[in-house]
Amino acid sequence: MSEPASAPTLDLQPALLATWHAFLSNSVTFVVAAAIITITVPLSLTLATGPLMIGLIRMAERALDGETIEVGELRAGFSDIGRPVIAWLIIAISVAVGSLIVLPGVALSLLWLYSFWFIVQRNDQLASDARRSSWNLARSHLPSSVLLGVVLVALNGLGLFLALIGFFVSLPLSVLLVTACFRQLADPSGRLGSSSPRPTTSVEEFEDRL
Repeated sequence: MSEPASAPTLDLQPALLATWHAFLSNSVTFVVAAAIITITVPLSLTLATGPLMIGLIRMAERALDGETIEVGELRAGFSDIGRPVIAWLIIAISVAVGSLIVLPGVALSLLWLYSFWFIVQRNDQLASDARRSSWNLARSHLPSSVLLGVVLVALNGLGLFLALIGFFVSLPLSVLLVTACFRQLADPSGRLGSSSPRPTTSVEEFEDRL
């Protein structure tokens, strides 16, 4: 009887290399997209955050696949506006409340890290299903997710230290990096190598593979 396959682990080096290469190949587009997000989010009272994240993730997927991207692809997240807006509001409010005593906010940020990526890849999942899938993925690969979280904090901390110009770089780099790592952890077979969303019959179908 064959032994069950071991759970995938995160190999950060190729993820970082793929992230940097994809960014350099589309650097102007990503910087302009980050600038648009920075302006639009406060003007929308942060309600546009979720849809814009979906658009940026889809741009990141195509860039990682070696495709040329355009700034207009940011609009993709507004074609199905309900799920990303609901996901953003619940995550933002929960993390903000949890951050009042620090550790719960940090834990929720980590466990719900992949929520928007599941919304992109599982186009029939509700916002609550995406958070649940993210929770299970992060919990199943906790050391890898913590490592990724530390890298993201360092990257965005450096971006904020360098003011807006740094953030225009660190934001797309962060989305590219999480996208590359998500592919490793959620689908090591490489089925998510294409930027097209894929439906699933249920959340349990994904969770059975963890």
